Amino acid sequence: MNILKETIHPFPNIYYSIGPHSPYLYDDESLRAIGDACHHYGVQMHIHVQETEDELRNSVLGNHEGRNCHKSAKCSPIANLARLGVLDDTCCAHCVHLLESDFDELAKHHASVVHCPHSNLKLGSGIAPVQKMLDRGINVCLGTDGASSNNNLDMLGEMRTAALLGPIAAGGDARAVSSVTV
Repeated sequence: MNILKETIHPFPNIYYSIGPHSPYLYDDESLRAIGDACHHYGVQMHIHVQETEDELRNSVLGNHEGRNCHKSAKCSPIANLARLGVLDDTCCAHCVHLLESDFDELAKHHASVVHCPHSNLKLGSGIAPVQKMLDRGINVCLGTDGASSNNNLDMLGEMRTAALLGPIAAGGDARAVSSVTV
């Protein structure tokens, strides 16, 4: 990691992170170790979280037999990351299905959300409540989630789709997630 830091140091607009795929693929000890490594090297964690309704439901119910349930407490994956002490400044991809308390945790821990509208639509995950995140002071970024779950890496397309979906997610408020905001 130090070699990587020294190599990209002259390029201040390039950032890197440690990216465990999702909370349900790691036990608590591994997530804490990854969080410790992020802190040690001064980098963010990037993790896919609460992308599907099943992931949230299985985690809250403690259905550890579910293929996408974190392996510990009966709570949302975001609450579990906060409980483990690894949510601070974390970059959370998707966050399509959130509990009210998840908004508070994301804001309190200065976590960012990466909104991937095309991927969420293609995979049938749902529409992220972006305007509600923005209203709660959560930093929201745009991403593509990669070509395998999106078909392309077109950021202009993501911007357009985010602006079109925002009002739907906000209950029909045409002012939500405006093109200026995007």
